[in-house]
Amino acid sequence: LINGRTFDFSASGAVQINGKDVDIN
Repeated sequence: LINGRTFDFSASGAVQINGKDVDIN
């Protein structure tokens, strides 16, 4: 989950960046 401009890479699966789903496996 993205909080403002903070990237939370601890989350598994797809995260939402600028309204776009980005898969970070």
